[in-house]
Amino acid sequence: MKVAIVNTWRGGAVYYISHPIYEYLKEHCKDIEFTYLTVREIELTPGFDKSFSEYDLVHFTYFLNAASFMEDLLVPFTCQVHHFGAGSEELYSAQLRQWSPERIVVPETFVQRQLGQRSVARVVNIPYAFDHTPFKPTTYNEEFKVGFLGCDGEAKRFDVIRKACANAGVKYRDFDRNTKNEEVDYLDQEEILEFYDDISCYVCSSWTDGGPLPPQEALLCGRSVITTPVGMMPMLAEQHGLGNWIVTYDGSVNELAKKLTYTKGWFAGMQGDDPEVMPEAIAMEARRCLPSVKMVGERWKDLFTEVLEELE
Repeated sequence: MKVAIVNTWRGGAVYYISHPIYEYLKEHCKDIEFTYLTVREIELTPGFDKSFSEYDLVHFTYFLNAASFMEDLLVPFTCQVHHFGAGSEELYSAQLRQWSPERIVVPETFVQRQLGQRSVARVVNIPYAFDHTPFKPTTYNEEFKVGFLGCDGEAKRFDVIRKACANAGVKYRDFDRNTKNEEVDYLDQEEILEFYDDISCYVCSSWTDGGPLPPQEALLCGRSVITTPVGMMPMLAEQHGLGNWIVTYDGSVNELAKKLTYTKGWFAGMQGDDPEVMPEAIAMEARRCLPSVKMVGERWKDLFTEVLEELE
């Protein structure tokens, strides 16, 4: 049996969570032959067979990429929906109902519920996983500073964080991750690690994210997190141990300012302790609780096996 995993390009957030799973499946799922392709590579390959006739199943890591192949595709497919932008749910749900993929994979239950409310069936919840090894806990700087990163746009609501920091008298470091073209502009990993090293706490203000991934990276670096209940964050905040280091808020400037003031006070009271103890404690819980490539890879292995058995 042969499965093609099709991502947009070799770089960026979806590559970051899909390629490690591909590598895991290639090693641990011997009954299925996996191939990792990108839309960009396919576009640049003259005569590429867009019907995917040599495969038994195609998986699109971003569901809208399927649109480029619908006229030619001759085999069943699965796809991922990471999140919906405000107001796009009905349009995209109608498209998914028309295409009728064998499975739709989402990273958390809110998107699953949105699809279910619009009569989109066969939706499976599998959380994100990524390579944790680059992220190590480091000691804090003496001055309390919050950080936030991403593609600085309306969806990330960085203006809320900046206003809340001003109200709370808290310093911040913002970092545009330049993700508009993730294939060529994605920031170097060393720059990201230096960013986490420089902050005391990570803040997320988005209402439109699947993971999100930066708060999870920050936890692995020993930084606590203040976040809206977006994506996987509620699930992680409820876990014993890890929930001690994830504080959720209602998305407003006033509520975030209160959480920042509280966290700044906690940080000041903790400074007399061994500076290496707290980052390591947070990172240890993150390593224990965050979904691993192995755990998530097994979920994907079961999914592809199940779908292929149904198609036989």
